[in-house]
Amino acid sequence: MVEAKLKFWAYAWMVHLANSVVGRAPGIRV
Repeated sequence: MVEAKLKFWAYAWMVHLANSVVGRAPGIRV
């Protein structure tokens, strides 16, 4: 199930990036 792993890692990476952006933006919380 390589496709499933790719989707999982893509999702995890997007969440990581989103958290980084939120962490740098004061006043914004998800």
